[in-house]
Amino acid sequence: MRKRFFCLLAFLIVCPNVSKATPVQWRIEDGGNDHWYEPVSLAQPIIWIDARDAAAAADGYLCTITSLEENTFVFNLVKDLPEMWTFPNGDMGPWLGGYQDRSAPDYSEPAGGWRWVTGEPFVYTNWSGGGPNNMADAEDWLHFHGIQYPYQWNDTGFPGDYVYSYIVEVPEPTTLLLLGLGGLALRIRQKRTRA
Repeated sequence: MRKRFFCLLAFLIVCPNVSKATPVQWRIEDGGNDHWYEPVSLAQPIIWIDARDAAAAADGYLCTITSLEENTFVFNLVKDLPEMWTFPNGDMGPWLGGYQDRSAPDYSEPAGGWRWVTGEPFVYTNWSGGGPNNMADAEDWLHFHGIQYPYQWNDTGFPGDYVYSYIVEVPEPTTLLLLGLGGLALRIRQKRTRA
């Protein structure tokens, strides 16, 4: 835990223009899984691998979506946050925890070998416009496609120059982590209000 805290602190120092929304719980009584979800946006692009590592440093993982209900809940968290959508007209939304494992026995292009970072079955999908399409034979990472493609996903590739955001999912956050993340979000909002 201490190592992850210092990794997260180092990430925030290196990337000072991080904007985090307050974590939101998808409660069981609302049909959810009791996990917490936190949208994160940056002033510069972030590649999927770095987003994955930043989410792990926050004691979570890139968001995994295993049902239509979860997809709807997560999309609704970010759809009205313009900083989560970039280039050219909001086409590139936040990174999600899906990736294509080229070493998997079921790997084939464009749709084989997709995995969630948690190892959960990659059964539910919501690809946009016939996706995944593996354009230029280099699209192995998952993100929300864009505001004009509500709730849908897209595969995109390295380096992911146009993705500036990601969503962290935390199954059971500690009170200290929640207080820290909430305090960080409050400080960022206060700075934006003063500017």
